Amino acid sequence: MGGAVYGCEMDTSFRIVHNRAVTQEERDHFKKSKYTQSRIGNIYEKLRSDLKSGIYVLFSGTSCQTAAIRNYVHLLRLPTQRLYCIDILCRGVPSQKLWDKYLSYIEKRYKGSIEYIEYRDKSYKGWRSHYESFVINGQKHYSNDFGSLFIKDVYFRPSCYNCKYKTVMHPSDITLGDFWEVDEAIPGFNDNKGISLVLINSVKGYRLFEQCKDNLIVKQAEFKKSEQDIFYKPVKKPKSRPLYWIILNALGINVVLSWLHFKSKFGLWKKSIIMRLFDKRHTNGSISR
Repeated sequence: MGGAVYGCEMDTSFRIVHNRAVTQEERDHFKKSKYTQSRIGNIYEKLRSDLKSGIYVLFSGTSCQTAAIRNYVHLLRLPTQRLYCIDILCRGVPSQKLWDKYLSYIEKRYKGSIEYIEYRDKSYKGWRSHYESFVINGQKHYSNDFGSLFIKDVYFRPSCYNCKYKTVMHPSDITLGDFWEVDEAIPGFNDNKGISLVLINSVKGYRLFEQCKDNLIVKQAEFKKSEQDIFYKPVKKPKSRPLYWIILNALGINVVLSWLHFKSKFGLWKKSIIMRLFDKRHTNGSISR
């Protein structure tokens, strides 16, 4: 449509930054998952200039970033007829410090500089797994260490535990996210390559989606079967969060990961022992007491 798209990409230092795209090639840099907060930089000034010039603008980001753009545009009384906003279903944003320490740990472990990295590589074990991949000295490696730290919820920014945008009413025209409930909502549709949940939040969002849906494989689903906890409430701040930060700052991320692996293996070992004891208590089809 001759407009500009704003989204986040990974820069040459493997940090996430927001940028402006006016070509398909530039826009494609915004693809793939990211699990740290993006740096907005001078995006506000560029977006203001675009809206004043009358071109179409699409901004994509987290709900809080989208709300900030909306507030900014409203405050400056900029024209909004050609502004579209898309936000993502966001669990929370890990600290940039954690990501930097993780990259240093990877380079020391494999004795080389990272040439390429992907937060979430679906080509390894599919969409539902959470493995990052990285290339060092021309060789590709896989790990789920950062993904494991992410789902622990211990390294999110403090504001994420009190997110004001955990509601069905998002500050955007369209909301996108992983469709984790797809097997229940649309049986047989999941190919483990990634299914996106699309929520239409406005008339503008509906019209935009109608324009492009012929290029997509679209299935309509019941909202009740598509719900996720993060629709309605932020993640709970773990009681162990201060301890994890102390270990990270005092002993390093290698110790954090060793502790995480120990807890995981201990949990599996404990579960195995309990199951064996349970099996031994079965006598002639009944449980001895």
